[in-house]
Amino acid sequence: MQRSGCSLSGWRFSTTTPTLTIFNTETFSEVFASPKTTRKGTTVARNPVAKLATAALFLGLLTLVAPSVAWAAPIATGSVSCPVISGSGTLTPGLTAAGTSTKVKITFHATLGSTPAAGCSGSAVLSSGAPVTVTGGALKGAGSFKAPVGALANSCKFFDGPDIVVKITAQVAWSATSSIAPSKVVYSGGTPAVSGAPTDTISLPAPGTSTVKSGSLASPVAPNNVTLATNIPSSCGSSTISTFTITGGTVSL
Repeated sequence: MQRSGCSLSGWRFSTTTPTLTIFNTETFSEVFASPKTTRKGTTVARNPVAKLATAALFLGLLTLVAPSVAWAAPIATGSVSCPVISGSGTLTPGLTAAGTSTKVKITFHATLGSTPAAGCSGSAVLSSGAPVTVTGGALKGAGSFKAPVGALANSCKFFDGPDIVVKITAQVAWSATSSIAPSKVVYSGGTPAVSGAPTDTISLPAPGTSTVKSGSLASPVAPNNVTLATNIPSSCGSSTISTFTITGGTVSL
């Protein structure tokens, strides 16, 4: 008669005859293998009832140590508009007077909230029917523009002109009276999205731009507007513009 025992550190379980020993999770499948000794250090019981009992014990232990599931914040519906307080961005390659590339990548980050002129407006509601008041948020985005055939996208005169969006993804993590999931909008195609003088304003979506919105405020489908006023000069000098400041704007989702 073999003495009963249990050791979690080696995943070794011993019972009285019929004998069953399991080393690590890779041998779990051997519980259901042919009724014979399989590999060194592993003797599988021939009794199918013992096999099932051992499998249940093994799965029970896995359940005990399984990590908890992290649930996302609830999705809110509605429409909200917030002023852009401040922010910054990058352009790669940087803008020059002549340009060097047919595409230019952009990234941006901005803080949304109340300004002396206005605060966030609109309304949002949870699936439970509970209202949510949005007070601000954090905007981030990344993507690229492309120039028309024969032009260079990172030329200032084409960036503030015929360049169009290839794809830009914008996401807002909201500050609200109740935690809600972020909003995400993917923009692609359309007509030129940058204009203005003496500095550029980026307006998403441009006419004809495809938009796909998900997360909070995905319903209703519109609005999907991200407008960023920047310090990017519409006409470049001799310097290369690789970073820019966001001086204002509005996000309406």
